[in-house]
Amino acid sequence: MLQISVIVPVRNEAATIAACLASLLSQTLPAAEYEVLVVDGSSDDGSQKVACDLKQSAPNLRLLQNPNRIMPAAMNIGLANASANVVMVAGAHTTYPRDYLEKCLMYLRQTGADVVGGPLLTQPRGGGFVPRVIAAILSSRFGVGNAAFRTTLKEGFVDTVPYGAYRKEIFARCGEYNEALIRAQDCELHARIRHVGGRIYQTPELLTHYYPVATFPEFCRKAFFDGLWQMLAIRQNPRSLALRRLAPAFMVAVLAVLALGATLALWIRIVLYLFLVIYFLAGICFGPGRSVSVDILTRLSVPVLAFPFHLSYGLGTLAGLSDGMTSTRRDVSTGRQQTNRS
Repeated sequence: MLQISVIVPVRNEAATIAACLASLLSQTLPAAEYEVLVVDGSSDDGSQKVACDLKQSAPNLRLLQNPNRIMPAAMNIGLANASANVVMVAGAHTTYPRDYLEKCLMYLRQTGADVVGGPLLTQPRGGGFVPRVIAAILSSRFGVGNAAFRTTLKEGFVDTVPYGAYRKEIFARCGEYNEALIRAQDCELHARIRHVGGRIYQTPELLTHYYPVATFPEFCRKAFFDGLWQMLAIRQNPRSLALRRLAPAFMVAVLAVLALGATLALWIRIVLYLFLVIYFLAGICFGPGRSVSVDILTRLSVPVLAFPFHLSYGLGTLAGLSDGMTSTRRDVSTGRQQTNRS
């Protein structure tokens, strides 16, 4: 009897999908007791071939197609095809410990939670300097605020977790994934789960390794669209609001006002300089995260790269407030948007 169904949404993840699936197919849970559903969004980089090759030696792996090519649609396809009463969401950029599924089931039983998951151990994708700084930013409070799953090893009930294992019945109470959202769909779903009385539990026993984007342009581009879609999620469901997600937009607004005022008065220029000095000092002192070993060059570089990252996220958030989102929503309905969970 199947105990858990693992859903892996995929869209052009050839660089990481083999390691992800290998970790999921070598679990301590007997293969007859779980299935892995790879839901592919028309990948054209060889991701499907990787899954098909693995399927030859893994009868519990199934390949499903996602013609809409977006993450929430992939999740809903997976839910519709899942045979078990527990479903786990797996990210294609992540590898999982061998006992991950077994522990998911154990913590669901022990805690009575509706969702269980663990923190992310963010690691550089490759050995370069920029990936190392990106990993430091994404695992620090300076970089991502008080997101517990990124910055702490907290044990207890939280507002959200990545790669959670869900009791399937919770979707009957709160609804499935919102297909109007290209990103931020997890946060919006978790807000609905909490609203209907569901509980979400985090334990470091379910820690996973996460490999973010490796280049600076990708990093800033992703930040912009994350900010944009987080705001759309908040507009659709105000319960998904977390103040940490508004902090970059507030920073952008303050900097814009100070930059304009600096042309009019010396004291405003001084305030602007002080703001920037405090920002960079805070980044040096509190920027390096727990996920990477921090050398002095990385420590000094964190605020340098975090500054455009925060600006990009803040600008995306502000863009999400505008009526320009209408055209993006039309793209969603036709499936032209692609997903990127990294």
